[in-house]
Amino acid sequence: MTTTTTSSASCATGKPYSCNNCKPTSAEVKEAKATGVVNWICSEGDSKGCICDPEVKDAITIYDVDFNQAVLKAIEKLSVTPDRPIIDCSGEVSDVPSKFVVEKTSSSFCNEVMKDLSKELVDAGTAYDINGIKVPRLKMNKAMKQIVQSKRSLSARSSIERSERYRDYRFYFSYTPKSGDCIVPKETLCRNAYAHLVKSSCGTNHASAGDRMSYAASIDVGCGKFKWQVEKPKEPLPMPTLGRTQCHDKHKHPDVQGSLQDGSSKFGCKKYGHVKLKAGDKAIPWQAYYTWAYGMSTHMWYKVSWIEGCETGVGEQSVEFPVEGNKGINCASMMRANYKGCNNGGAGGYIDAGCLRYDFWAEG
Repeated sequence: MTTTTTSSASCATGKPYSCNNCKPTSAEVKEAKATGVVNWICSEGDSKGCICDPEVKDAITIYDVDFNQAVLKAIEKLSVTPDRPIIDCSGEVSDVPSKFVVEKTSSSFCNEVMKDLSKELVDAGTAYDINGIKVPRLKMNKAMKQIVQSKRSLSARSSIERSERYRDYRFYFSYTPKSGDCIVPKETLCRNAYAHLVKSSCGTNHASAGDRMSYAASIDVGCGKFKWQVEKPKEPLPMPTLGRTQCHDKHKHPDVQGSLQDGSSKFGCKKYGHVKLKAGDKAIPWQAYYTWAYGMSTHMWYKVSWIEGCETGVGEQSVEFPVEGNKGINCASMMRANYKGCNNGGAGGYIDAGCLRYDFWAEG
């Protein structure tokens, strides 16, 4: 393309000036013809108004497939591998000291992880105790019942932190391998990951009261992600205690003789006193038989049963002595109280001792 411009005595007539330092602008072309040349005009400086040469240089870009792929992989790797561990933990902090995590609680889990770092280990059905011993979820209920008693024995605690105090807690660990580079020593990857987590705010948080574990925490170390979750124990179930007598409604029935009611109470309680009842067991009933002027009567009934849906701190209770350690609370005395303690014409009542119900009633 050609361009026309007003000639100036100061403009070069041979090769055009270089456009450097004169802020070139494209020239207005009149009656332009295709020449393959693009002209520019200086807009300032000594050569203002003169045609200039932009000195365009040709450049050849060499495209190498292998090199390009290597660059893309490097960029991708930068996005996958953090330059420092990425740590996340919940705001809630448990009562469990974090100082046991590396040496005890996570030790068995880490042994499994280090056998094959390419294998994911996420087993929500397996928990560990504070000492790193596996506790399958199916066995946890039984273990928790055994722990209730030991927990009570540890109620008076000293200032020394011992792991045994926290054996009623459950700990869940998981490991997910990743494609990035390890940013902690790989030879002891699992141990190093949890050590970093303990030193973070997830495990170093209450210097004066002792550092505690967050209930949930995770750490991404580039080549893998590790987590822990703390499960606090359920509140212990109440131990059996004696309730109050609940009287049945007064209704019409044959006369209840006090001495016979007392004797029948003692008879049944002695006969079944050796039995221990637990949830799901059948009730134990018995009747009072006696002969009077109009024939034989069976209108007085007794029953000892496990209250449906009831839970207590012991798995089973003795029919004779339902409250362990208190022989003053016994089957015969409760059955007698169900008669004497109710002002309802001998209709009877019931009383609960833990999860056992002692019931006496008269039928019409």
